[in-house]
Amino acid sequence: MKNSDIYQTITDRIIQGLQKGRIPWRKTWKAATGMPKNFINKRPYRGANILVLWFHMMAYGFSQPYYLTFKQVNKLGGKVKKGSKSELVIYWQWLERETGERKKDGSAKVKRIPLLRYYRVFNIEQTEGIEYEKPEDKQMPEFKQIEAAENFVKNYQDRPPIQHGGGRACYSPTDDKIQMPKPETFESEPAYYGTLFHELTHSTGHKYRLNRDDGMAGFFGDENYSREELTAEIGTAFICALTGISNEKLEENQQAYINNWISKLESDPKMVILASARAQKAVDYMRGITHDQKTAEESEERDTAGASA
Repeated sequence: MKNSDIYQTITDRIIQGLQKGRIPWRKTWKAATGMPKNFINKRPYRGANILVLWFHMMAYGFSQPYYLTFKQVNKLGGKVKKGSKSELVIYWQWLERETGERKKDGSAKVKRIPLLRYYRVFNIEQTEGIEYEKPEDKQMPEFKQIEAAENFVKNYQDRPPIQHGGGRACYSPTDDKIQMPKPETFESEPAYYGTLFHELTHSTGHKYRLNRDDGMAGFFGDENYSREELTAEIGTAFICALTGISNEKLEENQQAYINNWISKLESDPKMVILASARAQKAVDYMRGITHDQKTAEESEERDTAGASA
């Protein structure tokens, strides 16, 4: 494979991961966290390899950051599971070439030329016959449910199924399903509910609910995708306020995430207002509040405000 092909392959891997909504540096759960490492020497990978392997872990829901080459798997007496797909790891190999010139002492001058190389690796969870500490072997902290948050989720009448396990948090419009890591793997209870509320807000955009078809069909970084992400995170902030969930780190993450998407929408100042309106509509939908109820509440509020003026 040519250097230019390797560059393109790695770039494509990263873009594909982002297009599928995988943003590993925003994760608030412990599964598949930390730097991807070689299983044998525990040495972390560097540069673009970190992103590529993060996306690989998230794509397949791996909870372990350890990788091995096919040869290393065999050397440890294990084998790669049938059908497993490897991932590329790149490195620089330095070659020395004589320049045709001579140093003062008469020896040949040489120059070092970087040559981009690659090899393939498998996640430890794609192997059999190799002993390693599994997530279920670790003593996980107790997860304490927050009653108001649980009630909010239960009151979302036609919510999609919520499955727990693996290292991914996402909503699939195709399957109309939410995938979440196990609650006890999150940094805190508010972090878990904040992530869940984000995915629940996305789910209201399904064609059989509020039909935000533009956002559901968007590509990473485009206007539709950015508006949908902004809608989901503003919706999360609304639900956290409604359920009384307050956590400084959660709020910092929310603000940073919202600011990130707002920066992509600066060319259209109306977008934040539209996203906020969509978020409110999504939250109302999950709460089971109808248009008639909202109209009555707003009329009562206006009448009250007028009477006190």
